[in-house]
Amino acid sequence: MRNYYDTYEIEVPAGSELTVETITGREGALPYITSVGREIPADTDFLLYVNDTLVIDIPQSLKMGFDNFIPFYFQLALNDVVKAGFRNRSITVNTLRFTLQYFYPGA
Repeated sequence: MRNYYDTYEIEVPAGSELTVETITGREGALPYITSVGREIPADTDFLLYVNDTLVIDIPQSLKMGFDNFIPFYFQLALNDVVKAGFRNRSITVNTLRFTLQYFYPGA
């Protein structure tokens, strides 16, 4: 089993929320997400959506597990779409990074 770590960097305008499409479930390629990690800048929340449903909303104040990663075990189904990003509550633009860890079962 090979683990993948995809890191995304996005520029989030002041006082707004921005997410980007990250991984999708495709025929023959249904990834299994095992954890998510993010930077901890002030006044931001990490967000993760599956099929436009908010499933993770982590405030800046929450201490996460190992090196700011938390477990998130989710097997994507066909046509599932994962989007992730941040809510920036500050008065300045922030360039922020997050990482998804996943693998392909049976690969």
